[in-house]
Amino acid sequence: MSGNYVINIGRQLGSGGKEIGEKLAARLGIDFYDKELINLASEESGLCKEFFEKADEKASQGIIGGLFGMRFPFISEGAMPCTNCLSNDALFKVQSDVIRRLAAEKSCVFVGRCADYILREHPRCANVFISATKEDRIARLCQMHRIDEEAAEEMIEKADKRRSEYYNYYSYKTWGAAATYHLCVDSSSLGIEETVRFIEEFVVKNDFPLADLRDFHTCTDKYMCEAVHKNTPYSGWWCCCMSLNLVRPDNLPIPLFLHHDDIEFGIRNQKAGIVFLNGFGVWHKGFELTFTGVNTYYDVRNTLITTALIEKERSQTEILKWIWKRITVDIIEFRYGEMRLAYQAFYDFCRGPEWLSKTDAEKLNNWLREQVAMKPIENLKEELGEEDYRRIKQYAEDYRDSYEVKTVNEYFGPARKAANLVKKATFNGWLLPADKKIIALSPVESPFQAFRKKKVVLFEPFSGKAVLAKKDWKQMWLACGLYRDAWRLMKKHKSAAEKYRNEIQKFTCMDAWKQYLEIEKGTKK
Repeated sequence: MSGNYVINIGRQLGSGGKEIGEKLAARLGIDFYDKELINLASEESGLCKEFFEKADEKASQGIIGGLFGMRFPFISEGAMPCTNCLSNDALFKVQSDVIRRLAAEKSCVFVGRCADYILREHPRCANVFISATKEDRIARLCQMHRIDEEAAEEMIEKADKRRSEYYNYYSYKTWGAAATYHLCVDSSSLGIEETVRFIEEFVVKNDFPLADLRDFHTCTDKYMCEAVHKNTPYSGWWCCCMSLNLVRPDNLPIPLFLHHDDIEFGIRNQKAGIVFLNGFGVWHKGFELTFTGVNTYYDVRNTLITTALIEKERSQTEILKWIWKRITVDIIEFRYGEMRLAYQAFYDFCRGPEWLSKTDAEKLNNWLREQVAMKPIENLKEELGEEDYRRIKQYAEDYRDSYEVKTVNEYFGPARKAANLVKKATFNGWLLPADKKIIALSPVESPFQAFRKKKVVLFEPFSGKAVLAKKDWKQMWLACGLYRDAWRLMKKHKSAAEKYRNEIQKFTCMDAWKQYLEIEKGTKK
């Protein structure tokens, strides 16, 4: 069972739960079970499938039915040729055995039938509930069954009542309650396809679906103790844990702060694997909600360090193009501070590991913050003028209030980076006559929306901070100089990368961390 995982889907009638389950199983390349369980239970028990169809997702028939059973007159061939007393509880037991057998043999998706409760001891099991708005549920049923809205609503009421009674009776939990499941999703908000992708991302991230670490066997199973897939080399240091055997005086992370220290450490120790903690999560501001600011420096410098250590085959040309691209993205959006930080990061990398080890990280970070400071949007009133200020501020507020999942998808979608040839060839309109109208631009929106603009208000929708960015030809000439200087630095890049690879052990030991933290003989300065 060690490599198998299970996804159990509970659903409201008309929410698209079955369709979502089918598509999810197809995307993952695993088996899907819904009504198919009835045929399997019939085949394995020797009982007519009509028994299971009548009892499908229905609670036991009260005290009398539960104690004495329901008398069924039909017995399929191969079964005992006599009158049988079968309660819904007995049929539930048969079906449960089938579900447990399938889950032990392979990875699969189950829809309904209390599969989450039946498989509660399965070590790799994720339980999901799909809901939808009443309007969408009615509309879907009307289309599927060609019935009117009144009939659809009646179907929903009966089905929800039947499913809740069935689930609550056999599981002792509450059907549809958030606390019952690992994940609850409103398919009306995301749509069917996005819901499928969202669940896939949630339950099978890095090939390690949710696991119950309360079970000793789960913690010691093979898939928890070593990486089993080339696409699972690391994890961010949140909601996960790894063997204490990895944390040794001679095997510590590189003191990079911030960014990529967890990536490098994870890849270095990928054979040991990573365990994701079931039921734990981190709630933090989305990366798309702020401009990169100070992180520009760490993203560039630390990516170069990680690349030097792990991707020796990465060519000099690729590295240079990447640096130039970072500079270009910043110049077309008038983010001159971040442009300079991108180059500074490349310059500091080329100084080599010795420079990194001797750097005062706190002092460096304070200097970086000074280069990209933003301020409350109210402070722009004088710079913008009354009319432009009111218009920009209103736009920022409306944008914040309308922010939703679709907005996030725009940030990660290909459309954000798309631009025609004219925009690319003219540096987003730098080489064309300027449009004097001032626009507001969030981090989520495409930088190409600043095409031909002379002034742009760069605002963060939830922090309330902004900056008035202006077209400045001095900064463009500076960017040209940075392109040239980055090209010249490539000679030093190669030797710096070799030093990082050859001297990495110097920076991943206890002595290096004591020096970094200024700890001497057990006393911190």
